[in-house]
Amino acid sequence: MVPVDPVVLLPPKDVTDADTILTMLGAAMVKGLGLDLALEKISRNEAGVRIHYQGSDAGLLTENEAQGLEALQYLVNRILQKDGRLEAKLTLDAGGWREENERHLMEE
Repeated sequence: MVPVDPVVLLPPKDVTDADTILTMLGAAMVKGLGLDLALEKISRNEAGVRIHYQGSDAGLLTENEAQGLEALQYLVNRILQKDGRLEAKLTLDAGGWREENERHLMEE
């Protein structure tokens, strides 16, 4: 068996800053999956917190009605729920796909 370096998903428990936790988790998830994505920004609104990714692999997450993005979002939320330091609902966006979809829905 080939040894594999584990990907550290979250900072130590004494770190409670939300942006630090989200930045580390957001970057670790795409790195662990081998995706060419960078965490562009973290935004907040009345619906919760959103991590925005940009990169050449954004299309991989948004194809097929964004099933990959939804799956990654589910995993990230489960990790945060188990960790217990953050209570906000987290959504993910890749390449502006979710923002564009929301804008389209608001226009209808």
